[in-house]
Amino acid sequence: MRAKGEDERYDLRLDFLEAVFGCEKEISVSKLDRCEPCTGSGVKAGTSPTTCSTCGGSGQVISTVRTPIGTFQQAATCPQCQGSGQMSQQCQTCSGDGRVRKSKKISIRVPPGVDRDSRLRVRGEGNAGRQGGENGDLFVVIAVKDDPELTRDGINILSQVTITYTEAILGTAVQVRTVDGNVELKVPAGTQPGTTLLMGKRGVPRLGNNTLRGDHLVKVIVSIPKKVSREQQKLVEELQELRAMRTRGVDFFTVQAFRKMFFAWQGAARESRRRKLWRQRYIFSPIHKVLSLPSHVPFLMACSSGNSEAVRNMLRMSGAGLAANNRWGSPLHRAARAKSEAVVKMLLEAGASPYERAGGVTALDLAEADPELRAVLELMLCHRSVLAHFDGLGAQVASKTLRSAPVA
Repeated sequence: MRAKGEDERYDLRLDFLEAVFGCEKEISVSKLDRCEPCTGSGVKAGTSPTTCSTCGGSGQVISTVRTPIGTFQQAATCPQCQGSGQMSQQCQTCSGDGRVRKSKKISIRVPPGVDRDSRLRVRGEGNAGRQGGENGDLFVVIAVKDDPELTRDGINILSQVTITYTEAILGTAVQVRTVDGNVELKVPAGTQPGTTLLMGKRGVPRLGNNTLRGDHLVKVIVSIPKKVSREQQKLVEELQELRAMRTRGVDFFTVQAFRKMFFAWQGAARESRRRKLWRQRYIFSPIHKVLSLPSHVPFLMACSSGNSEAVRNMLRMSGAGLAANNRWGSPLHRAARAKSEAVVKMLLEAGASPYERAGGVTALDLAEADPELRAVLELMLCHRSVLAHFDGLGAQVASKTLRSAPVA
């Protein structure tokens, strides 16, 4: 009696990348195949089957049962021929089953995007059917090896990258291992610990449509050292001071601007005892002590040293006073003495007046009296506040009549 063969299972273990991009595999399967000596009939070669004497070739036997309520007939499978209706000598190779277990090599194609527990069906590669019946199917069940760096979440790939805290603050570029190889990933400045960065189209092809791919998600781990050197600790403390400055609204210049400004004062502070005290008190003091100065003092000091970066940043905040003045002059006086064209230009554009007096002289007087300040003088003469005194005359006429011009 013909019957379809049973299905077989084979467990196939793939590498991580083989599951992502697919591969060709040759596997060896043990299954029941057709018996060659009897050609699957189960009958000994050289003999032919005969009609079963018990059932007469019908494959069934009928028994009569008498009961008080009547007589019943019951049909059952013939125990002699097992329902085949024929009797034959069994094949010695397959013991009459018509099938023998064999090992067969099968080449299969694993499509891209398979995952753990995916099942591939190979038709007709299961066990052979009985009495010439149809073969069963082979089901290949996929298992995937873990990757030490990459993790899979559906069609997306997950991984981690570790950077230093300075790289997190300043930004950096790192090499990230993907399924396509190493790819450069830009980490933006100010990245927070645990931030996930996206690398589009670097994931797993979708099963059944490998033109669509998932993404690669990279989690950023910020490494914070347990121990730092004394120099590193000093830099971190300066950064903390700078954050405190900005919290208090004092974001007009950086730690480096402080240092440049004070070191410029250092050379001039060597002569007088009073300035030596300034140097001892402020130049070599922590930044938080410098912040205790009156609000206009750092601005005047920056103008005196010609520190254009500090002046620019201080002008951006409302606390930088152009009208700040003492016996050494206004900010414009100080910038003129420092021969800093950049600072003079910034102060004039911010609204500083060249006619403001300090010690009986204006910034214009200072610039005109010193031949080395010619460039500074030209800047002042070309400024709109000076030209307004001369009824629209150009800077050259203004220079000739400067001494006789009224002082506003």
